Amino acid sequence: MPSRALIASVSLAVTRRHSCLTPWPPPDYWLSAASWSAGKRPSAPLIIASTLLVPGYITAKEVKRIAQFIAEYDPDIPYSLLGFAPNYLMPDMPYTSVDQAEAAYEAATAAGLTNVHIGNRHLLGYA
Repeated sequence: MPSRALIASVSLAVTRRHSCLTPWPPPDYWLSAASWSAGKRPSAPLIIASTLLVPGYITAKEVKRIAQFIAEYDPDIPYSLLGFAPNYLMPDMPYTSVDQAEAAYEAATAAGLTNVHIGNRHLLGYA
């Protein structure tokens, strides 16, 4: 009678060979997932706007002017206000502060945009 270790290693070898030869998930899985999500997922917006909030370069006044320009076309265009992190070529710059991000958000919504959000929140500093 074969030992348990031999049975386990043969079983593992067969399983590995089977999984290498059999695509998982099977192709029909992807087709069914795509057809399911096609009816439920909203279509992507035609255009998305974003502004990198670099301290000392971008102010709430400039964000408001950008947002007014976007709102003239369509106030439902998604607008992302992105926090800045000082890396690579600008290591001497500060992080975007929470106050600056909130002021920019208020300026964008006051300009008439309805779909504004702050991105990269984890990069915001409390200076």
